[in-house]
Amino acid sequence: MVKVINLKTHKVTENEPPVPIKCNVCGTDVDERVGGIMGNIKYASDVNILDVAFCSICTAGIVQMLMENQNQRRK
Repeated sequence: MVKVINLKTHKVTENEPPVPIKCNVCGTDVDERVGGIMGNIKYASDVNILDVAFCSICTAGIVQMLMENQNQRRK
């Protein structure tokens, strides 16, 4: 919890930190600044089908699997 004090009005407000989003694969906290990915898969422009979040390690693993799959199809 963070307390913010306005120096002019001397009002104290308490802000709760946002709840961390968990990785869909391994369950660790996702941070976009460290290489994590968050977003949603959409069916149409207004219908969200699936919210996704991947940590940096799972993102690297998914990219590696996609690259290996692509290389196998070329042979």
